Amino acid sequence: MFFGFPTKKVYVAELSAPVYILHISQDLVKGRLKIVDWGSVESVQEGWASILLQCLNGSVVRLSSFYGQGYIQFEARNQDGCMLWATIYALCMNNIFLNNKYGKILMTAGANG
Repeated sequence: MFFGFPTKKVYVAELSAPVYILHISQDLVKGRLKIVDWGSVESVQEGWASILLQCLNGSVVRLSSFYGQGYIQFEARNQDGCMLWATIYALCMNNIFLNNKYGKILMTAGANG
């Protein structure tokens, strides 16, 4: 025990982001993700998704954040030669979700025709 800090239990698990809807058009990608605590396989009440559009040459084109309660709706511009990534974060206290540094590939270059 550290001096002056109460003892706390900390829950450690991973998050999952099943894709419920994904519409890809020539210039727009719309979708809906669900935030799931993979340890208990239950929906997380609220959280954020970072949607990253990254070109194959490594340059980051656009980063957007979307808030949701249980589900996260997002919309991002589509661009040739780029990939679209989603990384999710849960709002929580005394919980640690280990996979925040990993993303889910939603679309790869050439998927829009």
